[in-house]
Amino acid sequence: MPDLRRSILIAVSMVALAPTGAPAAMADNASGALDVRMKAELSRLQSEQHHLEGQLAMAHEIAKLQSHINQMRQELLQSLQHSNGYSRHLSSRTPNPSLSRTTEPVPPVYAQVQPQPEAMANRTTNEPLPPINAETPRSSSGETEIQSGHVADARAHIEQQIEKLRAQLSTWVGGGVGSRARTGTTGLSKLNETNVNAAASTTLGNLGRLTVSVSNVHLSAGGQPDAADAHLVGSAPIYPGYVPNVTDRATGTGFSLLFARPDLQMDIGSTPTGFLEHGLTGGIAWQPGGGPLSLQADRRPVVDSLLSYAGMYDPRTGSNWGGVFANTVQIAAGAGRDPARYGSLSYAVLQGSHVAANHRWSVDGGLRWPVATGIPDEQVHVGINMLFMSYAKNLSFFTLGQGGYFSPQTFYRPSATVDWEGYMGAHAVWKLSGRLGWQTFQQSSSPYFPMDPALQAQAQANAIKNQYPYYPAQNVSSIAYAVTGQLAYLFAPQWLGTGWLRMDNSRNYQDTVAGVSLQYYFSPLSTPPAPDSLIKPWMTPQ
Repeated sequence: MPDLRRSILIAVSMVALAPTGAPAAMADNASGALDVRMKAELSRLQSEQHHLEGQLAMAHEIAKLQSHINQMRQELLQSLQHSNGYSRHLSSRTPNPSLSRTTEPVPPVYAQVQPQPEAMANRTTNEPLPPINAETPRSSSGETEIQSGHVADARAHIEQQIEKLRAQLSTWVGGGVGSRARTGTTGLSKLNETNVNAAASTTLGNLGRLTVSVSNVHLSAGGQPDAADAHLVGSAPIYPGYVPNVTDRATGTGFSLLFARPDLQMDIGSTPTGFLEHGLTGGIAWQPGGGPLSLQADRRPVVDSLLSYAGMYDPRTGSNWGGVFANTVQIAAGAGRDPARYGSLSYAVLQGSHVAANHRWSVDGGLRWPVATGIPDEQVHVGINMLFMSYAKNLSFFTLGQGGYFSPQTFYRPSATVDWEGYMGAHAVWKLSGRLGWQTFQQSSSPYFPMDPALQAQAQANAIKNQYPYYPAQNVSSIAYAVTGQLAYLFAPQWLGTGWLRMDNSRNYQDTVAGVSLQYYFSPLSTPPAPDSLIKPWMTPQ
């Protein structure tokens, strides 16, 4: 019996303890599951926080872009007031002084034409513009103040300007090929150039646009000069009867890095490294406050000939010479509308390897008048221009110490100008520019060896009777012309093709340049960029 009683008591104790132990174990399991769920929820909330922060940053960028577009719309609408093609002047109404930039009365721009700020704030980039009220406001006499057709034209014009802005903000990559032919003496002043280029460009937030390009350049002087010209190359004049083997070609690769914003542009690069003479290039141009004044300083190669651009080798002395750079400072200004007045003053120091130093002054200015065409997307300007420049020395030749570049002591070129640009449908944009006038220049006589008196004296000793070791002075007058054409075609929303042609007989030679390029835009475009912003990456800097 005691054993049975003990067994019953143990069983009862186990049953009594069972209800208290099971909930404790279950509580432990529930607590662990709750911790897992809390960690998962915390991770999800953190991920959502990062996502919202990214969305907020994107919203700020969109707001900045919309603000820029709104400002652009306002400026366009204000400018439309001044155009007879979009509004009619009514002397019976009081002009709005806040919209007028001149002392003449300006017709008002009505609220029905202007997009409302709250509508623009909620608009995404791909959404259509808010509708413009087509109702035509009328004066008290019932006369139409803004024709509905003009409003439609104004809206289309604004849409096009917004698309141009999108093109300016888009990242692109591309490349091109071009050629240049300069007339002149074979082996000396004649120059043929081929340039193959690859480039990429992107915007750096609100800071500006960064463009990097690489160019492979091949130059040719057309072959060896004939004997009548070869005796005036390098040190040949001091060796009677000597015909040197002239450097007549060069190949190399150069690069450039450009940063640009509306009021500032900076670049750095190099002339092709495979040339006998090469070096750094660069510049900075600043337009304070976007006003009428601009300041510029730069270092550019002088590309008139193979000698001035790439340098040449003299077998007798074993030395290179040439590779001339112009270090220039310039101040320019523009003002007015009818006509627009512009002008610039520049000073340059020209230096090269074993080339005499030179100095250049230049004054350029003129007037431009707009010509009404009645077509919103077409502009014509006619004008007059005057260019004067003067070099301290005439270094146009190819013996040691000469630079091989056009350097008159006086140069005048008055001319008439015309610029005509427009759009052909939604996919093509073009621009034609022309200049026709008169040029007259005077070049002083120049010694064979302007840097080396000893060589000059020896050349004098070797001179034939009645001949002197100097290049003769000359005075030249002739018709001067230049024609430039540009065409860009949008093959697809992200593919833009461009062609460019220039013919110019200014100075003492004729220059012809032609090229094509293809660019891929990462943001789809519905219209090509404005003609003035067309990229010409294949062009040799002039």
